Amino acid sequence: MTNTPTQIYSDGKPSLLDVINLGRTYGAPQNLVQKVLRQPARQVKAVRGIEFNLQPNETLALVGESGCGKSTVARCVAGLETPTDGTVHYQGTSMEDIARSALPARRDVQMVFQDPYSSLNPRWRVGKSIAEPIQVLGIETDPKKVTVLVDNLLTQVGLSPQDAEKYPHEFSGGQRQRVAIARALSTRPKIIICDEPTSALDVSVQAQILNMMKDLQDEFGMSYLFITHDLGVVDHIADRVAVMYLGRIVEIGPREEIFNHPRHPYTRMLIEAVPTLDISDDVAPPALGELPDPANPPSGCSFRTRCPFADARCAAELPELELFDNRQIACFKKEEIA
Repeated sequence: MTNTPTQIYSDGKPSLLDVINLGRTYGAPQNLVQKVLRQPARQVKAVRGIEFNLQPNETLALVGESGCGKSTVARCVAGLETPTDGTVHYQGTSMEDIARSALPARRDVQMVFQDPYSSLNPRWRVGKSIAEPIQVLGIETDPKKVTVLVDNLLTQVGLSPQDAEKYPHEFSGGQRQRVAIARALSTRPKIIICDEPTSALDVSVQAQILNMMKDLQDEFGMSYLFITHDLGVVDHIADRVAVMYLGRIVEIGPREEIFNHPRHPYTRMLIEAVPTLDISDDVAPPALGELPDPANPPSGCSFRTRCPFADARCAAELPELELFDNRQIACFKKEEIA
């Protein structure tokens, strides 16, 4: 079993989760044509060199355009996929070991998926879906006590104990997501990974779910890794923000700093693209070019083909995350932009 020291922060608390040089590559073996023409198999490096940590009772939002690798990071962190490179450690123990060996720490890391319509078994009453992790992970085996736990969980997420006897199709989208959150809470986890849990919901329902999640965090002291592309959601729930572009983190820091003083050109592009009701002539310029092919990313900085600040160095070298202005930024022009 692999162990690594957890990072210690200024307040003396160790991190709950450490993601170190995480990478995930997808691709098929060479086909016949590629072998004859001696062409390499097409591979997509969905995630490359991802590093971050998650502290107790903290919400870290991972944001970026669709296809940037956010959900891949979430699945690797949850132990649902095996990283091609790097490691994910929960309190010093590899998540791969935790998932493979069904260690007790498995109950401490749970996940809420994006689609409330497909994340619940349509053939099971929701009470059974919530009870399953309680029983499988050995938290409680007495049927009567399990029923009490399920009823309490439904109440905590704003539903009724009588809802345990209903099937998923009898609920609205927001109610289904509440059931999914109750299922994640059933093991009393320390970390919940949320993969765009509100993107399929109406705006008014999104607000209800987000407020409920904040209240549950205050009550139970959980940490959230919150995956989203909606900066409005990020501004509402996050303590820190990590911005991803084409499989890499390009900026990470406190939410207020990221929103009020974005330093990476891509972060600025995302924030300037958020619609507002302010009608004026001062309109942000559109992003340059198109999103590159993930299977054939540009040399050097991946964002250079769309960046108005790019120069020859950006094409030749890959910028690494460096501490600057109370955050980490992967950009050679960070001082010029600041």
